[in-house]
Amino acid sequence: MPTQDTPLTYDALLEHLISKNLVVFDNNRAKKYLRTIGYTRFKTYFKMFCNSQGQFENSFSFDDLLNIYVFDRQLRTLFIEALERIEIAIRNCIVDTVSVNTYDAYFIYDSNNFNSGYEDIFKKVKDNVWYQTDKKININDNQVCCWDIIKHLTFGCLSAFYDELKGNLRQDIADTFNLKNKVMSSWLLSLSASRNICAHYSLLWSRIFSIKPMNLKRDGELIIDFGASSDKLYAQFYIIAYFMLQISPTTSWIERVYNLIDEYCQKTHFINYDIMGFPENARDYQSFLNINM
Repeated sequence: MPTQDTPLTYDALLEHLISKNLVVFDNNRAKKYLRTIGYTRFKTYFKMFCNSQGQFENSFSFDDLLNIYVFDRQLRTLFIEALERIEIAIRNCIVDTVSVNTYDAYFIYDSNNFNSGYEDIFKKVKDNVWYQTDKKININDNQVCCWDIIKHLTFGCLSAFYDELKGNLRQDIADTFNLKNKVMSSWLLSLSASRNICAHYSLLWSRIFSIKPMNLKRDGELIIDFGASSDKLYAQFYIIAYFMLQISPTTSWIERVYNLIDEYCQKTHFINYDIMGFPENARDYQSFLNINM
């Protein structure tokens, strides 16, 4: 058996996988995908289907592996599509809300609009602008309008920027999306992590997320309790669905995600709603319509 640092030909890699009980129906087809996708990338997707001895179980096949990989890629594409719309909407909402409330197109330079971490967040903003444009902004310059600054912030920096705004400004922004500012902060952090996962083509569908979002309450009523699904895909999906409905109540995004999952559940039984943390009534669209009220 090769060690982890042993370079192998595609024939040897395939032989190695077959020795681990991977079912392969077409060797040439499997080698083609090993060449264009790579063993290391595939390993991220198949390791959860191996036992403690590193052997594949339950007749796991290369076709199952490829279907899981393609499903995850298409799922990331849908997430990125939605995250782009959400990021743009939040970015614009922050600029419009704070600039109008403060009557100041240069509110970023005024520490009175921020909490005690103002200098740290301004440095992050300054670095973001520098990386994106090669332009320098300084804390006392007041030369660049806020909307020309915030458009260059990463999602992660945008989330941190929101957290450092004064509470009344944060709540005015959160009101646009019918949220409390603490939930908005929590969900922005989750969205930022999901965006980075998708942007770097990392495993999405079966991931255990390190950032767990807050539950949603409204007028004392619990709207969503993520519970055991707080570190699974369902929580991230719910948050994105929520924002998409706030942005576009007639969005087809939710149904397209469900249709994709259903399609690949039919292609391989190794993909299922339970692994992703979806509840038993996973296809209850009405529950999603209710969160927009």
